[in-house]
Amino acid sequence: YVGYVDKFFDQNAFANNICRLVPKKDFKYPGYLLGFMKSKYGFSQLNKNASGSAVRYIEAPSIKKILIPQLEEGLKRDIHDLMQRSTTERVKAIEILTKAQSIIKSFLPNYSISKISTGFISKKTIADNQFLRFDSGHFLNSGLKLINIFKVNNRKFENIGNLNINVRRPGIFKRHYVNRNSGIPYIKGSELQLINPFKSCEYLSKTRTPF
Repeated sequence: YVGYVDKFFDQNAFANNICRLVPKKDFKYPGYLLGFMKSKYGFSQLNKNASGSAVRYIEAPSIKKILIPQLEEGLKRDIHDLMQRSTTERVKAIEILTKAQSIIKSFLPNYSISKISTGFISKKTIADNQFLRFDSGHFLNSGLKLINIFKVNNRKFENIGNLNINVRRPGIFKRHYVNRNSGIPYIKGSELQLINPFKSCEYLSKTRTPF
């Protein structure tokens, strides 16, 4: 992660392999610095100067070696203003999302999520499952617990399938990886929440991917 320290970082502890850059008072455009560091040119230098094979980490002396191109004053100012605006809008978006979630929570029954679920599932239930899932978490999890709470609650609920919404799933298929210049982006579920999931995603063959 490379970004501004905003209000959501307050009162939080961070790992020892995080570095914080504090520009001097006469440094006019920290947004330009942030924009460059988030680009492929800044990221490649961060990766080049990082240490560790399994877990990558970087230290202050290595960060000081990063080369920053000195563009025209007007360009640096424009990039700075855009990065400032994007950060401000991102904070607003998080606040709005949090507010929307709190409204939903206020109208729905409260329930606690247990990390351990136990129970019994019939062989017929597993056999009738579309993808023949055998892992217990698919049948015994907090989502099913919530559904059962909905059923005994007085509020009215509707299945997504009855709301004129098409639900699609790519299915299970063999993945043939290629380089980014000749493939189609492959976004994993864990990457969907990233601001730009295409920045570091893998790519699949255009001819050998079944869709």
